[in-house]
Amino acid sequence: MSSFWGTLHNIIDSAIGAERTVYAGVMRLAYLKSLAGKYSLAAELYNRVAELEPNAVEPLLYLQYQYILLGDWQGLEQSSNKALKNDLNNYLSMTRLAYSYYQRGQYGRAREAYLKVQQLYPLDLDAMVMVGWSNALSNHKSEAKRNFRKVLMLAPQNKSAKEGLAFATR
Repeated sequence: MSSFWGTLHNIIDSAIGAERTVYAGVMRLAYLKSLAGKYSLAAELYNRVAELEPNAVEPLLYLQYQYILLGDWQGLEQSSNKALKNDLNNYLSMTRLAYSYYQRGQYGRAREAYLKVQQLYPLDLDAMVMVGWSNALSNHKSEAKRNFRKVLMLAPQNKSAKEGLAFATR
């Protein structure tokens, strides 16, 4: 960490004290920990902030990102579900919940979660591609081919859709 960030970190750390009860201070400290590559510590701090403001979605979104960086798919699922209780249609939480299922090989659940995203954002190409991959990897290849062809009609150069179509055609 550069001397500027290190100094800033020390100032914030001493200002919020051992109890870590100042929302903005703990958020900033968690952010600095993440910048320094200390994702587990940042996740702990974002969890603490989420406890300080139980209805806030903001710390949960940052927490989700830490879980992605850590490859903690169960933590990602839990924090996404918690955020969705506070903000039912939060796009990031919806897509990250779907991604947590996908990363654990729960392709049926991933497909359903990505389809919910598509209900709100019908032309979301990432969700469309992931529905296709979820279908392909759960052995619903004819459905996957339809998904990938739809993406390619909208974005003919989409690499993942091209690869998915080739995979589903085998």
